[in-house]
Amino acid sequence: MPPRPVDDSLGDDTSHQPFWAHARIDGTALDVLITLARALATRWVAQDVAERFGHSVALEAATVVMGSDGTFDLWEEPGRLMCHIARSGAPGGTAPQPNPQRLRLASRTARTNTHEARSAIVVERSPGRVTLSLSVPFE
Repeated sequence: MPPRPVDDSLGDDTSHQPFWAHARIDGTALDVLITLARALATRWVAQDVAERFGHSVALEAATVVMGSDGTFDLWEEPGRLMCHIARSGAPGGTAPQPNPQRLRLASRTARTNTHEARSAIVVERSPGRVTLSLSVPFE
């Protein structure tokens, strides 16, 4: 008999671990960021929306770390994908640590025009850092 999945205090299955990546970046190889952000986004939204998210991430990363280096964080939360990019030494440059209570994902819904209309890219800029979020359809 396979082991029973781990349950949290609410009795919900916590065996699925959402994606979270952390990396040091500079102004080179931003195509890797496009690929990573797009690949994760295509799990939840249509290809064209995922492409726009990937290019938005790369453009913001290039702007933030221009002539310097920084950090890149990409993670899933219920209802959205999050990306935080910060130049080294920027005030508030540390990405928010994923909260385990917020990192539980629902099952992917069918991709329909109704769901795609709810996908949006939000960009919040501060000196030396930027946070992007992509709202994604969840059940």
